[in-house]
Amino acid sequence: MELTIKFIEDAFHKFNAEYFNGELKTPRFEIMHTKSLLGQCHWDKVNGKRTNYLIRVSDYYKRNERGYHNTILHEMIHLLIRQKNIKDTRTHHGQVFYRYADFINSYGWNVARTDSVKGLELNTDKVITYHMVAFKDKKGKYFLMRYKPYARNYFISKFARSKDYYQDLIWFTSTENTKYGHFSECIRGVRGFYIDKKEYEALRALYAVREAV
Repeated sequence: MELTIKFIEDAFHKFNAEYFNGELKTPRFEIMHTKSLLGQCHWDKVNGKRTNYLIRVSDYYKRNERGYHNTILHEMIHLLIRQKNIKDTRTHHGQVFYRYADFINSYGWNVARTDSVKGLELNTDKVITYHMVAFKDKKGKYFLMRYKPYARNYFISKFARSKDYYQDLIWFTSTENTKYGHFSECIRGVRGFYIDKKEYEALRALYAVREAV
């Protein structure tokens, strides 16, 4: 479905009446295009007081109505805690957050602490080529990262200098955005996700080019 400001606004007013006793003050709404965040509750601080509340929802991935609603409800809990200056046991997701989430989830929703973006399809028809490398580290754990194509030689050199840490490299490309679209493109730092041995061995079996020389 296409995400619109009206959709977010209508959902906010509906949920405010149903689950928050209409107590939330209406914030501004914005659609963002981030891959790492599905939603965000933002505010400014003026003279030590929170103001200019904003709820953002990302349209980077293809999601259904229920998925967007869960995200909006998640951010509305943050909004409630901030607008009422409720002290929680953690900065973002403490016991107060979970108490409100459990209450809302009792009505059949699925408000979680964090929503994984792994496996979500990108909201685009464009074919994207993902440049990936998997390796085993010196602790025997398996890791998968995505890199900028022009940074390939840099990583080849980096991995060669630390062969004890970056072992059994598998270099490959893919256009499967449900698998790799949530990865950030690395230029210098090594960032990505740990994978299990089964997934690593599947990559080794699938791709003919296993190691750059």
